[in-house]
Amino acid sequence: MATASPSFITTQEPSQKMNNTLELANEFAPGVLGDIPAPDPFEEIIAKHGEPFILSVKGKPTSMNPMLAPAVYASRNDVIHDGLTRSFYEYNPADGIWSATPPDTMRGKLSDLIFEIGNDLEQPNITAKERSDSKLVGAVNNLRTLTDGRFDDRPSGFIHCENGMLAVATGILRPFDPSFRSRNKTPFRWDENAKCPRFLSELLEPAIDAHDIALIQLYIGMALMGRNLAQRLLLLTGTAGGGKSQFVIAIEGLVGRLNCAQLRTEMLAERFETERLVGKTLLLGRDVPGNFLQSKGAHVLKALTGGDSLDTERKGVMGGHTIDGEFSAIITSNSRLKVRLDGDTDAWRRRLLIVNYCQPKTEKPIPDFGRVLLNEEGAGILRWAVDGARRLLDLGYKIPVSSDQQARVDSLLFESDALRTFVGQELIVGTGSDLTTSEIVEMFFAYCDARHWKTDSVRNIERDLPDIMMEIHRAAKSNSLFRDEKAAKGYRGIKFRQNGTVGTADSNPYVC
Repeated sequence: MATASPSFITTQEPSQKMNNTLELANEFAPGVLGDIPAPDPFEEIIAKHGEPFILSVKGKPTSMNPMLAPAVYASRNDVIHDGLTRSFYEYNPADGIWSATPPDTMRGKLSDLIFEIGNDLEQPNITAKERSDSKLVGAVNNLRTLTDGRFDDRPSGFIHCENGMLAVATGILRPFDPSFRSRNKTPFRWDENAKCPRFLSELLEPAIDAHDIALIQLYIGMALMGRNLAQRLLLLTGTAGGGKSQFVIAIEGLVGRLNCAQLRTEMLAERFETERLVGKTLLLGRDVPGNFLQSKGAHVLKALTGGDSLDTERKGVMGGHTIDGEFSAIITSNSRLKVRLDGDTDAWRRRLLIVNYCQPKTEKPIPDFGRVLLNEEGAGILRWAVDGARRLLDLGYKIPVSSDQQARVDSLLFESDALRTFVGQELIVGTGSDLTTSEIVEMFFAYCDARHWKTDSVRNIERDLPDIMMEIHRAAKSNSLFRDEKAAKGYRGIKFRQNGTVGTADSNPYVC
């Protein structure tokens, strides 16, 4: 005679996954050994993985089928083990989010389920030993096998809002669904009629021009979609107190603070730093010093924003994660930043976007203005960013850059490699000519002053000059030049392009 359905099948409300497959049955034959067939989906679990218990030669249960609890758990929950991050994620239909479940938590859940199974099938003594640490590790491994999946193939072009999944291209708000594979959301509701007049008229428009506002709008729209498919990073530089920090506060709240991570370039070359970024979508470097992009780990930022895959390492744990370099990144600084190029100027030129805050700071700043704007106009700022995301999709994720905006990037890169730029532009091969090191250094300082560039120390310039001269002009350093009847160090067969002058340079577009 059939008995009531076991609690490990029915005590939990059916998940969306369960409703999309089979309804749970109302009755169950203990041991599935009687004449009444087992209900779906338990019947399918038995058919695929075998009887609930392993029997002795005399037909008595001796241990639990190691696949039973993992298969039951997978049947009644939306759970994925992501092959890249090597983590379990479970779906919450209330907010549409797939959240990470730590291995210890998953072991605890399987242990509770095994306890339920033992009681319902009247085999508590047998299932008790299935809850040992070694058996639970095996159960977690079996669940990993059953739920193996990926999140890197999730659909793009959607923004996860508080009230649904917004299709950016069409403006249609869809219900939450596990198929979106969403792990990040904005805390604001989508309202197609919302506006943000103060955000525009009091924060952005007084500080930057219309072209820069349009560029920022595209970038923030991309950050909300969660994938940096444009492979760009945004620098906001210039006036202290000009609104950069309050803008970033607003954007961090818009994207969601849980989805943002502090960017620490000085740590990016360390073993465990990239592990902090797992599950994040936006990296923020706030009020950084001028050498922020010259630290030894700065080159990793190119990979984090350029689509490369990186392996992470977890402290005290065997194995790490693999993350895709699809992070958006915003850096603010009151200083003029310089980049550690390491011979990869073109890659940095493809990555960088620069917006200069050149207007004087406001005379009456509003305390915590970014959060004030979020509280008053959060839905409107979301609508503004979605408009940028929609235009970005129309552009195929290609962010257009004006000539002025590109000139800022080029100026930063030239200044970052000022000596190499000077040697390439101002020195040429001249038969019978020669220049001493001191003459080159003196002219180099004049060249930088004309462009308002920061310069390195004389000692460092003289240290780097021989390698650069050999690289660009194949000119070796000589110790046998003469000036005023005295020996001098320098370079033969080299002269200034403009007869010892650097002329006047145009104003530096990277300097306010």
